[in-house]
Amino acid sequence: MNRDAGLLRYLQEHTLIGIRVGPDRVDFVDIWMVEVSGRLFARSWNRSTRGWYGALLEGLAGDVRFGDRTLPIVGRRLDPESPLMSRIDRAYLERFHQPENIPYAQGISQPDYHPYTMEILPVEIPSGTEGE
Repeated sequence: MNRDAGLLRYLQEHTLIGIRVGPDRVDFVDIWMVEVSGRLFARSWNRSTRGWYGALLEGLAGDVRFGDRTLPIVGRRLDPESPLMSRIDRAYLERFHQPENIPYAQGISQPDYHPYTMEILPVEIPSGTEGE
């Protein structure tokens, strides 16, 4: 499980979360993220490997920003045939039901987005090692 109680709470109350991945990224990009069984997932809207998704695919670490917190993360691509895909599709449709978001939620929950699904994994920082 990749639970962070503060992050999960934030996702229940907000539609966007900031993400940046790679050593050269300074700015955060706002994306949608969904939670399924305590696990966090995000999809690349542009289905591109040039942004945050591609950097995570290359194994680079990053951060998510929510509220006044920043959490270090890594990613793991989910197999497009995973049985979780239908639950992730449903999570997008249920979470992003606001009238302005419905066309995008319907789009991103289609099977052609399954190969662009990334599990977002918060990285545990051992205590006493911050700033080393």
